[in-house]
Amino acid sequence: MRTQLLLASLLATTLLPSRTQAQTTWIQNYPMTQSPFWDKDGRFSFVGKHPSGDFLLVSNQVQNGVQVQRIDAQGNTVWSKVTPIVRSGRAVYPNVKFSQDAQGNILITHPNGLAKLNLNGDTAWTRPFAPTGDPNGTIASIMLSGPDDNYLVVRQLYTEPVAGTPMLLEVRARKIDAATGQDIWNTDLTPLLTGTNYGSYGPWPKLARRSSGYFVFINGSTISLPENGSAPTMSANTLGNISTTLYTRVGTTIVAGSSQLRVLNDQGNVVATSPSVSTSATGGFTALTEDTQGRIIGVMEGENSTAPGQGGDYVMSLLRFPSGLQLLENTLDLRLTPTAFVGGSQFSVTVAPDGQYALGGATYTARSRGGSRQMTLALVPAFAPLATKALATGTLGLYPNPGAAQGSVTVHPPAAGTLGLYDLLGRPCLPAQTVTGSAVILPLPELAAGVYVLRLNSPDGRNWTDRLTVQ
Repeated sequence: MRTQLLLASLLATTLLPSRTQAQTTWIQNYPMTQSPFWDKDGRFSFVGKHPSGDFLLVSNQVQNGVQVQRIDAQGNTVWSKVTPIVRSGRAVYPNVKFSQDAQGNILITHPNGLAKLNLNGDTAWTRPFAPTGDPNGTIASIMLSGPDDNYLVVRQLYTEPVAGTPMLLEVRARKIDAATGQDIWNTDLTPLLTGTNYGSYGPWPKLARRSSGYFVFINGSTISLPENGSAPTMSANTLGNISTTLYTRVGTTIVAGSSQLRVLNDQGNVVATSPSVSTSATGGFTALTEDTQGRIIGVMEGENSTAPGQGGDYVMSLLRFPSGLQLLENTLDLRLTPTAFVGGSQFSVTVAPDGQYALGGATYTARSRGGSRQMTLALVPAFAPLATKALATGTLGLYPNPGAAQGSVTVHPPAAGTLGLYDLLGRPCLPAQTVTGSAVILPLPELAAGVYVLRLNSPDGRNWTDRLTVQ
């Protein structure tokens, strides 16, 4: 079937990336009863949602377990408590990680085992791991809620380095019963890693949902794990280290590296990539969430040092992408000073019922990593409705216009870069191709009637967009 192709250049709209200093609804600091223990493989603080519309702040305590604080929509403390989490006299120690299930329960992973706290911050259950001698010989993932509301966790055991080379003992994926904390299934992933350099003490395993199960990301490699835990497979794709992941409401798997987001299909192949981003924050992505518009919200954070060797301002950037990641729509920069300073924490983010963003994490009360620890929570107004602008005719020099599906369009790109054709959900309609800045003929597939986006990304970060209407 042949359809008429019309470039609606005067009526089309495009998203304008913008960058501003974030205006906050409020920022509040909350005292900790005890300084937390931090380790490079642990997220020792977390912000989550309470079903009432309040927020839950969680932080790791060296001796006593975890501190949980419920904060209302105005930033006031409703209650605060310390919940002991111990096994055989050993408290929650380094490498602690927090997550949350769909009901709002707090899920805790640590080298000694697992724990689940209810909405009041009280222990629902604890699950010990078999002793390994040294808790530093264990790295575990977060607990990830599955489609059946049970949890997946991956535990990696290793020995301390011998002549500078750690030895991998085993890596196991466990499906955990949400009601009891006991195994539903237990799958050994070690055979997939045999003979490869997976013994190094590096980033902890990351997990992601996919339509038919899960992905396990470990030391740069990707394992596909079915929902029933049987017959896991190693992907041939190398994605590098993954910092955080998101499974969207429409069933899309998104993974974050240090400066870029990627969409994966069910086989673990990259089907869409965001532009590389650079912000005032010096670190990479630490959290992802989905806002009320279905947009992807990322948090990047880092230290903006005032002088060499000194601690600096704690800078966070909020970034918004469409679900297809084809462009960066907006950036907000947030500085927590003068009441909170860089603390080595990984801030997390959640979306309030009114659409505002709540960012929380542990900070210091004084510069240069001085003073005491505290939890900081900032409520930031949601990004404004998307800006629009009429495109000038011939932004990408399309010809002929109208054209024909399954025919071709000649594009006159204003610069070298990567050219792609997408639908309005950001899904690619053609494989992206590299162009040099000279005219190029773009073959068109058979397209359904609707609006499509032709986009050019240049290596220096510039982009051009035309919209195509297929009738």
